[in-house]
Amino acid sequence: MALNQIRRNGGGGGKPSPSPKGDSLIEGAVPMYKGDVQVDLETEEPVVVTIFGPPALGKTHMAFTFPHVACCDTEMKGEKVWKKFFNKQFPAYHINPKTGEVESYMWDDVDVGKSRLFHAEDWGDVASFYKNYIDDAGVQTLMFDSESDMRVMAENWTQGEVGHKLYSVQKGAGRVQYRLVYAKLLHILQTTKRMGKNLVYVAKSKDKYLDDSLIEFDGLYDGYKKQEFYSGYFLKMCEGVVNEKGEVLYKDHVFCKVLKCENMEKSKYPPYLIDCSYKGVIEELVRGTEWEGSLDDYIRDIVGPRMDVLGVQR
Repeated sequence: MALNQIRRNGGGGGKPSPSPKGDSLIEGAVPMYKGDVQVDLETEEPVVVTIFGPPALGKTHMAFTFPHVACCDTEMKGEKVWKKFFNKQFPAYHINPKTGEVESYMWDDVDVGKSRLFHAEDWGDVASFYKNYIDDAGVQTLMFDSESDMRVMAENWTQGEVGHKLYSVQKGAGRVQYRLVYAKLLHILQTTKRMGKNLVYVAKSKDKYLDDSLIEFDGLYDGYKKQEFYSGYFLKMCEGVVNEKGEVLYKDHVFCKVLKCENMEKSKYPPYLIDCSYKGVIEELVRGTEWEGSLDDYIRDIVGPRMDVLGVQR
């Protein structure tokens, strides 16, 4: 399977080569979309999902279950998962426009000659990937793996534009310069959703230390600090669920802890996503119902019966 490698426009940390006139993603202040998101009322509104968590739990795999994905791969690890989908080892999901139901499909109907897997080494690659697929009617989801790298690339490229280090200060030039970084990220996020496409960000996690002691071993989110605000669904992938006593149950199943669910009140999110896939996001969160009971009630009444069906031990 051939991979599409984008021609890069300049290095990540140095001054980028001049971009075409009007290239708002590369240089200068990026115009930000200010209107309401317009979507066809007969289709599902596009979702923006961020997935993070420890390595090797299936974050990239989950992202590939979204409808007709194009992947911007910064970690050079997506090819392995991509090939599994091409070899029909796993299904992806999309919404049937006639019935509105979430249906599985195999990747038979994806043109192998257009692999839709791009390697990105700097922000020039990210911008080229975006421009290549934003108007492609055959692509319904843009996926960035990892969002953590994407943020660093935007910072490095902007540093090359301004010609010196970006300072994290609350006033003066530093604030203006970081606005250029955030504007690049928000331009992709906002306009992609406006175009009716889903966005999936796979982010890295980092450990939290206090006095040189590890106090959170399964990782904290490591990425664009405002990502949780702009993502509709913010999910932390984990092994098992943790009850009110702090006990980890159903360790042999991978869940997503729900940190944000935009269509529900904050205090009423389902604590965990059980089916870590596009199908699960739509059925359990987008179309799901609010949960008003306790965490232990949810584990007993919702998680437990599903684990029984799957044969997962408590």
